[in-house]
Amino acid sequence: SRGINAEYGEFQTFQHYFKQINLSKRMAAQANKIATALGVAAVAFGAAGQCLYNVDAGEAAIIFDKFAGVKPHVYGEGTHFKLPIIQDPIIFDIRSKPRSVPVTTGSKDLQTVNLTLRILFHPDPTVLPSIYTNVGIDYDERILPSIVDEV
Repeated sequence: SRGINAEYGEFQTFQHYFKQINLSKRMAAQANKIATALGVAAVAFGAAGQCLYNVDAGEAAIIFDKFAGVKPHVYGEGTHFKLPIIQDPIIFDIRSKPRSVPVTTGSKDLQTVNLTLRILFHPDPTVLPSIYTNVGIDYDERILPSIVDEV
């Protein structure tokens, strides 16, 4: 009878061991499901982040489409959608900004006068696509010095 109890005890130990293995397999399967769900969620949030862009207060944006060029619509402040690889937002600061431009001019008595003019300017949001197409993002560096020379 002693041998039977010893064998029965060993049998219970094996049964307990197999239950633990089965439990470990189930826990591993659940952990695998959770990891897969987290991976899918991370990819989804990453893709959603590539489809959105923000335009802050005092800014306006236009869209450059790699197939169609500059889109005519101007986007105001807020969060907007874009196609991740095909479209790129170009954001302009439309607040009034000061700019100092040095100017050399002549007086009536033929003397050279050096002046520094301070100009407050801002782009018209409705013509931002035209500004970007014809002049570029650095429109203030290109246009303002020539306008000041005319004044």
